[in-house]
This record gives sequence, C-alpha cells and structure tokens, in this order.
Amino acid sequence: MASIDALELSTEKKTAVENLIMQAQREAAVQATNQAKVDFRAGVAGSRRPNSFDPTTSHITSYFDSFEPFRMIMNLVGAEAINTFLTYLDQKSLNALIANDLVSKDDWAEFRREAITALTSPSEAVKARYELKKAKQKLDETVSEFGERLMDLAKLGYTADEEDAMHSILKDALTGGLNRDEIAVPLINEPELDFKTALEKAVKLDGAYRARSSLRDEDNVHVAVLKNEVSIDKHESLAIGEAEQ
Repeated sequence: MASIDALELSTEKKTAVENLIMQAQREAAVQATNQAKVDFRAGVAGSRRPNSFDPTTSHITSYFDSFEPFRMIMNLVGAEAINTFLTYLDQKSLNALIANDLVSKDDWAEFRREAITALTSPSEAVKARYELKKAKQKLDETVSEFGERLMDLAKLGYTADEEDAMHSILKDALTGGLNRDEIAVPLINEPELDFKTALEKAVKLDGAYRARSSLRDEDNVHVAVLKNEVSIDKHESLAIGEAEQ
C-alpha cells in the first residue's frame, strides 16, 4: 500500500481507504466468478438454444417443453425467464400476450399456464378434448408414452381453472385407452387413485409385463436353438452310421 502511505493520511483514514480497496477487490472477484458461470452456462446451452417459435409448425405447449432445458441450463427464473422467452416469439404471438397483459408477469409457472391458454385457439381446445376422450394406446406405444400423449392433449384442451376436471378426465382416458385389460382393470378397481398415481402404477405394471414377455421370447429362442442342435446331431449321427456301413 505504498501509494496510500504517500498520501500522508491519518491511521484511521488510511485504514478506511484500505478497507474500501479490499472490498472493491472482493466484489470484482465475485463479479468475475459470476460472469464466468454465465459464460459457461451460455456455452453449454449454445447447442440447446431453441429456435424461434413458429405457430405454423409447433404448438405453444410443445415449444415451452423444448425451451425448458435451455431455461434450466441458463438458470433463468421469474421475470428474467419470461423476458428471455418473449424474445423467441413471433410478432403475432407476442402481441397476443401483450393484449392479455402477460408480459409483465414475474412467476414463470403462472406465465406458462396463462400463455398456453392465450395462444391456444378455441377450435384447438375443442379438438384436443375430443381426441383425449377417444385416445387409444398405439401398438408400438409404451404406457408412459401414452400417458404423456394424454397429458399433452389435456394441456391443449383445458385451462388451469379446469384442473380438477382435467385430472378426472385424464384418468378415465388412461383406463379406457390402455391396450391391456390386466393393466386397466386394477386401476378401475381403485377409484380413489388420482391420474398421476394411476399412471405411475400402470407404468410399473407395463414394465413388468414387458419384462416377462421378453423372458418368454428368450426362452422360445433357446428352445428353438436346442431343437435345431438336436436335429443337427441326429442328422450327423445318421450320416456317420451310414458311412460306417
């Protein structure tokens, strides 16, 4: 601190100046560390940076899902997350949110729910409700995938104010749309289960049945291989017997 000594300050003032300098150095170090973290997150997130929202090729619910990994990596929360999200919207969608007074929100979860409602047309909601009630599990679709498809339809068809009704309809759609009766019937017999718990139970049952089916397939392969080996041995024995004669 030679420069401070040259000022010929009193001991008290000199100590105060030294404290200010050390505080400034600590703050600079913290700021540099925080900036390094931001730069690191930005570098990691670069490859996962979402494309701008295009309502002609993607629904807003799906776009929120694709935006979420980027938001998590960048540690965006509250108003910062919302303001960043708005920069990825097309002008028409942005205007719709402005008209609904959503751009000044600071709660990300609330903003997401209300933005999905604002950017979902009535016709889309009606169609989603219809498809939800008629949904059937596809042959190549796991129970988990079927459940996710049902939830996506529910998000399109129902608002946050209709959440209780939505979960009831979701459970009915799950039990009514499952391919396997041995998975659906236990869920029907437990009417107190909510949709989330019913889906978790259905996924576990589905996993157990798939594992059992896989073991059976392996057993069938082993049996077929053994039969083939026995057949080859028999033919070889006959050939050797004929050769010896």
